Amino acid sequence: MHLPSSILAEVSDKMMSFPALIVWNVVLVLVAWVAAKKNRWLVLLPLSLAAILAFGAAEEYRDPFVGPAVIHELGYSYAALSFLPLYAVVTFTMRKKKSA
Repeated sequence: MHLPSSILAEVSDKMMSFPALIVWNVVLVLVAWVAAKKNRWLVLLPLSLAAILAFGAAEEYRDPFVGPAVIHELGYSYAALSFLPLYAVVTFTMRKKKSA
C-alpha cells in the first residue's frame, strides 16, 4: 500500500498543496473585498495576483506531460481551485461596480 502512494508523489509534491491553495483563495478574495471598500481601483492588486496564479496554473496544465499527470494525481478539483480566486475577484468586482 505504501508503494503506490510514493509513486504518485512525483508531480503533486512539486505543485502547491490544497491548504496553501485554499489560503491563497481566501486571502485574495478578502483583500479584494477590503480594497473595494477603500477604493475601487485598489482591486487591481488582488486581481493581478489572482491572474498570475491562474495563468501560472494554466501553463502547467497545458504542458503535454505535466498537465495530464497533475490532473491524474490531484484531480480536476485542484485545477478548478487554481482558477477560483480569479473568478471570485472578477465576479466580486463586477457585482460591486453594478451596485455602485
